[in-house]
Amino acid sequence: MTTQTSGENERGARSRLKMILVAEELFAREGINEVSLRSIASAAGQSNVAAVQYHFGGRDGLLRAIFDQRVREMEVTRRARLEQLGSLDAIADRDLLGLVYEPYLDLTNEAGDHCYARLLLTYLTRFGRHAVPHPAEDETSDEFVIPHILAEVRRRLEGHETGKADARTLMMTTGFLSLLCEHDVRRAAGMEVGDIRELADWSLDLMAATFSLRG
Repeated sequence: MTTQTSGENERGARSRLKMILVAEELFAREGINEVSLRSIASAAGQSNVAAVQYHFGGRDGLLRAIFDQRVREMEVTRRARLEQLGSLDAIADRDLLGLVYEPYLDLTNEAGDHCYARLLLTYLTRFGRHAVPHPAEDETSDEFVIPHILAEVRRRLEGHETGKADARTLMMTTGFLSLLCEHDVRRAAGMEVGDIRELADWSLDLMAATFSLRG
């Protein structure tokens, strides 16, 4: 029986991360089902064309790895901010929404594009929330704080519009992700764009204002 050395483990981890980032960008640009796993492996510099299957088990496993990677990165920001704000059930609506959406602003590639936002928007609008297990949907886990933040968002929305919390949460999420994607598209086309953080603040203020609206 052979055992992996620490160097082999590190190389494996680097290979996995490279494939995750390459796949995220390709999925965002070309479509989740339109990109072959072979092309992802090749673009990530893997000599083994079956590297994605080896490391992730297939397309769904790769998607889960992308979700997990990005949620872990945003978790640092969310936990630090939540420590400043205090108990979830006591913070203001606008701050609660900021916990959910503001961390997406920092997830950009070298060109400054929000590839994860585009990928997630495609996934949500094409396949729905539950097609592939996502860490943000697992309220039974204490590994991440985001499921509990989203549960608090839905609880508050349910208090205003019975039976509409999930739909409104999805509308807010796709709307915010669309804002980031539209900003990237316009910037890439050489069109005049506003500051993305100012636009995000405006969007979150608007979302928070609708919390008091009844259906």
